[in-house]
Amino acid sequence: MPSSQSSHQDSPRYAIYFVPHPESLLMQKASRWLGRDIFTNRSMDFPENLAISADCIEKITKSPRHYGFHATLKAPFRLADGKDEKALREIFTTFFEAQKPFIIPALTYWKIGSFYAFICTKTSVKLDELAHQTVQQFEPFRAPLDDFEIQKRNPQNLSEKQRLYLMDWGYPYIFEEFRFHLTLTDKMEARRNLLEEALETWFSDALQNPLEASVALAFQENRQSPFQVLDFKKLGNSGN
Repeated sequence: MPSSQSSHQDSPRYAIYFVPHPESLLMQKASRWLGRDIFTNRSMDFPENLAISADCIEKITKSPRHYGFHATLKAPFRLADGKDEKALREIFTTFFEAQKPFIIPALTYWKIGSFYAFICTKTSVKLDELAHQTVQQFEPFRAPLDDFEIQKRNPQNLSEKQRLYLMDWGYPYIFEEFRFHLTLTDKMEARRNLLEEALETWFSDALQNPLEASVALAFQENRQSPFQVLDFKKLGNSGN
């Protein structure tokens, strides 16, 4: 008989992500950069004629490509006993339709530790509040972490507060530890100057327009499968 830990690795997972509108220039450019569209799960050609090659971009975007272009609001979770996808989708719709729309502050690329991501150029209280409320609202749907899931987060490297959040809420980077970011690369150290030049060239026009807050319910069939958008909402909007 397989252990519960191994069976959990084959279980579906869900997540609540900030995801730009699929028709936005930023989403289209980011999907090309990562080589996959999280809405359609379609592979895409990597950008060419930049400071780094398409082959290099493919190599440094493996992990973010798997998760799709997004910023985490509620980290990936298995469904708790007694919860189902239908109920999750219903709460997703009603909760985010009740939120007031707002514009995301301007984005810029930034090196966070050893990877690159887009971050906001200034703090957004509305964005932080949305992230905090999302963590709390969807907590009843989250199954407790198993040992494998806990160790994947390297708790030995977390602060005491982050370890408490990991154990109590399933994710260490929430509430005052939350930092909005849209991941662009894996961990890397070399070729930073060329990478930054490529990011500037590829994304500069996509960062000029205001970005409305929008969210996605993402789904992963198992840990080997990429995340895909299951539902998408603009805040306060009964349509897409």
